[in-house]
Amino acid sequence: MTTINNFDMSSTGVNLSFNGFYDIDLAQIQFNENVERLRFGYYFHGGSLTTENIQDLLIANLDDTLELLKRESSSPTCVIDWLNFFGCEGESVEECIENYTNITIESLDIHFDLSKSDIQSLLPEGFEVYETRGYGQGDYALVIYKSFEGFNPRVIDNIFWDAPIQATLEVNGEKVYLLENYYGLWSKEVALKSFERAYEGENKIYIRRWLESNLPEHLNCI
Repeated sequence: MTTINNFDMSSTGVNLSFNGFYDIDLAQIQFNENVERLRFGYYFHGGSLTTENIQDLLIANLDDTLELLKRESSSPTCVIDWLNFFGCEGESVEECIENYTNITIESLDIHFDLSKSDIQSLLPEGFEVYETRGYGQGDYALVIYKSFEGFNPRVIDNIFWDAPIQATLEVNGEKVYLLENYYGLWSKEVALKSFERAYEGENKIYIRRWLESNLPEHLNCI
C-alpha cells in the first residue's frame, strides 16, 4: 500500500493522508464470483450463475453438431455411430434426430478438440466466444459469455488480467473515496478528476495543490 501524509509539516490545520493500492485479493474474489472453468475455456456469467448445471446452458446446436460429425466422420455410418454414442439412438441419421438427446459442447470437445469457430457455431443463440489476452506471453483464455445489449466484453479482460484500484484521501480523519474498485491504470490525472467530483469540503484549493505535489507515480499491489 502507498501511504503519503502531511502530518509532519502541516501548518494549516488540515491533516491529509493518501492511501492507494491495487487490490489483488478483491481481484481474485471477483474472478471466482464471475467465472466458471470449462474444459475448453471459461464461462463468464457475471455473477448470475444459478444452481442450474452450467453444461445445461451450453447444449450444442443440433444442425451444427451434425455438420461437425459429418466433417469428422469417414462415412455416413460413422455419423450414425457417433450419434448413437452420444445417446441419440437410431439406425439412420433421421431416426437419431427423432431420438435426439441433448449433446453438450464439452462432450463434443472431449472427442474432437473443437476450434474457436466450431464452438461459436455450436453455442445456443445468445452466447458468444471472446478471446481475452493479458500483458505477458501466454496470457490467453477462450471465454464464453451470454450477450446482452450494452455489455462490453472488455469487462472480461479486466476480470481476467487486472486488479481494481482502491484510493482514499483522509482530510482531518474524514475519508474521501477517490477511486473505489476502479479497473484501469493509475494516474495522477484520474485521481485528481475524482477528487474534484468527490470532495466538496473546505480548503479544496490547498488540498488539490497538495495532491498535485504528492500523489505517487505508481501504486503497489497488495
